[in-house]
Amino acid sequence: MARKKRRSRPDNQTPAAEVSDQRLWEVDALRGVAIIMMVISEFVAATNGIGFVIWSSRRTFDLVNMWSGVILLGLLGYGLNLLLLQLERRILAWHIASRGANNG
Repeated sequence: MARKKRRSRPDNQTPAAEVSDQRLWEVDALRGVAIIMMVISEFVAATNGIGFVIWSSRRTFDLVNMWSGVILLGLLGYGLNLLLLQLERRILAWHIASRGANNG
């Protein structure tokens, strides 16, 4: 009979650490989905805001306003991502340090 090979894990990494890593990935994914859903709902239901400007400019072929809104939305998303990454590094410094010790 062939034995099943067990997946090896570093001695200092417990299953709890694996679970917390998985949770961080889930939070990261949810943050992106939340921002996308916010923009989509603004496109559909709002009467003002960046999404409304993009949507109404698209319908009236006002390309300058439409692309200005798209670029502004991209810059806001990029800036918000940088801000949240810095906040994550500050608040979860202990976790990031422990992950770095496990990887190398």
